[in-house]
Amino acid sequence: MCILLIDKGNTRLKWQLRQSGVVEATGIEDKDIPISAVFNGLTDVVLSGIYVANVADANFENEFSAWAVDHTFPAPLFIKSAKEECGVINGYENPEQLGVDRWLAMLAANAASSKACLVVDCGTALTVDKLNALGEHCGGYILPGLALMRRSLEDSTRIRLDAGFKLGGSGLGHSTDEAVYHGSLAAAVALIVSTLEDASAGGS
Repeated sequence: MCILLIDKGNTRLKWQLRQSGVVEATGIEDKDIPISAVFNGLTDVVLSGIYVANVADANFENEFSAWAVDHTFPAPLFIKSAKEECGVINGYENPEQLGVDRWLAMLAANAASSKACLVVDCGTALTVDKLNALGEHCGGYILPGLALMRRSLEDSTRIRLDAGFKLGGSGLGHSTDEAVYHGSLAAAVALIVSTLEDASAGGS
């Protein structure tokens, strides 16, 4: 028996087929590709479960559930953020408002280490979440990811960036491309370092 794991993000859909803990197949698809085009190659696989983390709109859940029924697959389980799970205590007043991608990342981090940690994810958005040694979510930050930072400048100014620019670091730029690409990376790194220093100073 296999299980299908799906991560439906803002930009891409990532999936993984596992059997007895071993990865059998995996894929990364554009978010707008039809479900049938992504998963119809798996219609002969015997699945014991389908587990989905979805930060996109609810239409995906409805569409994917209907597809699973049509192919006599198990009903997908759409993971939701909870108040407490696996030793992690959600720091949001309304727990389900915490993105499930952030929630699952914190559960994984807490399972991997009993120490306080920062959980950083840099995708469409850059997120930084702090867990203390007790597994309590102390809060987090969300800001635009690197590509979104750069795109916002192109959308709102006359800046036009070279899509083929090779990022060489985060030092001061000597061209507009360097200033923007290095600047976005420097901003992200500064937030992470600052949060880490604050956490270390707090001793938790």
